[in-house]
Amino acid sequence: MKLLTLSHGHPMFSPGGGEHAAYALHQHFDSRLGWSSIFLAAGPNHYAMEDADIIELINKKEYLLKPSNDWLFFESKLDLSLDSQVYRFFKNAQPDVVHIHHFHRVGLDLIHAIRSWLPRSRIIFTLHEFLAICPFQGQLLRLNGEICSGATALTCSECLPLHPPSDFLIRDILFRSAFSSIDHFIAPSFQLMNRYLDWGIPRSNISVVDNILPCHIEPPAVNTVGLHTVFGFLGNITPSKGLDLVLEAFLLLKERNLAATPGLKIFSSIVGQKGKIRNIHSDYFDRIYELIDALGSNVEVYGGYFQHQVPDLLSSVGWLVMGSRWLENSPVVILEALACKKPILVPSIGGMAEKVREGFDGFHYKVGCANSLANLLEFCCSNDSIQMELVANMRELDRCDTIDSLEKIYFD
Repeated sequence: MKLLTLSHGHPMFSPGGGEHAAYALHQHFDSRLGWSSIFLAAGPNHYAMEDADIIELINKKEYLLKPSNDWLFFESKLDLSLDSQVYRFFKNAQPDVVHIHHFHRVGLDLIHAIRSWLPRSRIIFTLHEFLAICPFQGQLLRLNGEICSGATALTCSECLPLHPPSDFLIRDILFRSAFSSIDHFIAPSFQLMNRYLDWGIPRSNISVVDNILPCHIEPPAVNTVGLHTVFGFLGNITPSKGLDLVLEAFLLLKERNLAATPGLKIFSSIVGQKGKIRNIHSDYFDRIYELIDALGSNVEVYGGYFQHQVPDLLSSVGWLVMGSRWLENSPVVILEALACKKPILVPSIGGMAEKVREGFDGFHYKVGCANSLANLLEFCCSNDSIQMELVANMRELDRCDTIDSLEKIYFD
């Protein structure tokens, strides 16, 4: 059986959660008995691809696709004619299954083309967030910070006032048309599935199957005793990720003069370039640096990392803490923490609350509330046995079960 995994980026160039999930899928199936796999990913914007729509990256197993930056209608930059390089690539590959992990930087028109070129292939699509429903960063998070109850042409034009409502009506038609080419959808969480059911995907056409991690993400053989007051924050730094809220909670704890002073370790390439960042969130980063300076020795800032380094990074902390303000679906960092047996503190919202079982894999706090998180942090630091009890109760990630579930969907 031949699998072709199509992703919005290659983790070699774009190390995001969705890219890692797509690449891990390719790796697992390429090593699975009876399968071979090809990985096709949108290339980085700076990659020289003027004379080709697809270039080989690694040993006829991994390829890069010319990327698109159309964020509203998601039209590709590819030549999709019947004498094009892209057409020949798919016809030569003749995959039994095409598993698409995003339309972003790939293009909705490519989905139509694949359906036309490969009428016998089964096309599977993993939904990673709400971008098909919500054009405003795909987070269903309104400008005022409230969760959007349902995107419409009028509500979308409030968040994106430079576009008339007609643009969003056209956008919705384009998505529904492209998605009609998909045989089956995968949602990594029930909360994501329910939103897309409300949008119109039939229940029989969607299954909940979590993302998968590569085999090398396992807990290292390192003694973590005495780390119950050490917390870690891993990942990108954006307002929706809520690092400012986490820092504010630690600042509240510092003012309480606890007997056991909690510490925070931040692992992010963005914060690691302090003083060099000026982008659309410049005011936000000024606030981040202000909070870091106020915390002094209570916070340590480290640079970026590769996914294979995650087990070692997590071995230096007792907990993972998240501050996200939006309905995150199934953050890969949660799966990494579960695999490495690190309890997780998450806001009680979306897929985060779904993935982290209260009192077993970690604890929940009130979304957007620094005081609620501060109280939870104080509770976690109050007794070193709490962290160890959670480690003993945390659920195991069964990669084989995930692969088996996907294979059943592929063969359906």
